[in-house]
Amino acid sequence: MTSTNDAIEASVHGNAFSWGERITVRLTPTMGGTSVAVETRPAMPFTLFDWGEGERDIRLLHAAVPGIDGGSGQQSVVDGAPARLGRTSRLTKPLGWSVVFVAGVMLVLALVNLVVNTERIGSWLPLLVLMSFALIVVLRDLRRR
Repeated sequence: MTSTNDAIEASVHGNAFSWGERITVRLTPTMGGTSVAVETRPAMPFTLFDWGEGERDIRLLHAAVPGIDGGSGQQSVVDGAPARLGRTSRLTKPLGWSVVFVAGVMLVLALVNLVVNTERIGSWLPLLVLMSFALIVVLRDLRRR
């Protein structure tokens, strides 16, 4: 964690779904107190999907800070945050469901190839493993919405 005059930077270690996040908290003095802006970005610059890790990090940070709504009558920006907060993916629902359909068809093809080509494991096992993984990941993403 590092700190400058108006910003605090922290990082989150990677896990099974992410290479980690970098969190920047910017503090700006206002008339009634201090404005806080939080931004997350993946640690790896070419990350296409963060699977909601940034959103979870912001919500955990928001929950950890006591007295955010402390009787000032102002609503927190995080309370009304859009569902896609913190996501870097552009995966839409139609694209997600089309990936589910294609992965399902490829799984059926892999199973047929398993029956027909049992002795040649290299012809069906990679397809079976990759499409199962793709199906699980996309269904979890669609379920989180």
